[in-house]
Amino acid sequence: MHSRKKLTRKKILTFLHENSEISPQLLPLIPHRWKKLGHVLILYLPPELQPYYHDIGEAFLHAIPGIKTVVARTGKTTEPFRKPTYTIIAGDPNCETIYKENGVKYKLDACNLTFSLGNLHERERLAEIAKKIKSKHLVLDMFCCVGNLSMPMAVYNKNIFVTGIEINPQAYEYLKENIRLNHVEPQFTPILGDNRKVDIERKYDRILMGYFKIDKEQIKKALWALNPYRGGWIHLHDATALNKSSLAFKNFIRVLRKEYPNYSLSTVYLRHVKWIGPKYRHLVFDIKIEKSS
Repeated sequence: MHSRKKLTRKKILTFLHENSEISPQLLPLIPHRWKKLGHVLILYLPPELQPYYHDIGEAFLHAIPGIKTVVARTGKTTEPFRKPTYTIIAGDPNCETIYKENGVKYKLDACNLTFSLGNLHERERLAEIAKKIKSKHLVLDMFCCVGNLSMPMAVYNKNIFVTGIEINPQAYEYLKENIRLNHVEPQFTPILGDNRKVDIERKYDRILMGYFKIDKEQIKKALWALNPYRGGWIHLHDATALNKSSLAFKNFIRVLRKEYPNYSLSTVYLRHVKWIGPKYRHLVFDIKIEKSS
C-alpha cells in the first residue's frame, strides 16, 4: 500500500476507535483499498461490518478530502442495464458527480451506473490509438454507457466520429450531457436502444464491444456493421476464469466462419485489462478483420 493510503487508513482506524463502538477485533476488516468516483467513495465491506456501516462511512468522510458521499456495495450488478447495487452509508445522498480522467469529463449517477475505474489503462490505450489515426475514422460503440470507452477517442482526435448505442435510458441521458461537456457534439452521435435491433449503416472502421455477456446476435451485428470493403478492428471484451478460454472469442470465431465466409481474421491481440476477483480476468481481444480476396 502507498504511504499516503497507509496514513489515511491509520486516520480512519483512529477515528473509529474514538467515535464508534466497533470491536477492535473487527478493525483489521476495514478495507485497505477504495474507489473514488468524483465526490463519491465506493467501499467493499464484509458482512461482519454491516452494523457499523454509518460509523465507517463517517470515518472515511473525515479522512479523505473531497468526498461528500460514501457508499458500500451490497449486491451484484443487474443486467442488462449494468446497474450496481450500492447502499449510501454516510454523507450527501446525491450521487450525481463529475469524474475527470486523462482530460475527459464523465458526468453520471455513481450509485446507479457502472463506471469501472479499473478500466483506466484501457481508456488510456484507446486514447493513444486515437492519436495515431490521421484520417476520418468511424467508430461504433455498441455498449456505450456514458461514453466510458469511446469518449477519450473523440476527445483526443477530431478525425474520429463515434456512434454510441446505449440501452439504459439513464446512461443515455448522461451520455448526451458528456458529449456536450467534452465539446464533441459534431463527432459523437448517441442512440438509445438495443444494439441488436438498432438500424445502423455498414461503414465502421472500428467497433467497441465493452461488455462481458456478449451474445451471438451482437457479434453478428458487429461484423455486419464493419466497412464491407475494408473491414476493420473489433475490440471484444470478456470476463474469463483463470486458465479457461474465452467463450466470447469462441463464439466470435464461429459466427465469423458461418455468417461471413468472405471475411478473414488477419490479426488478434489479447490483452489483460484487470483482475475481477482472484480467479477471473477481464480480457480484451483486438481483432483485425479483412475482406478475403
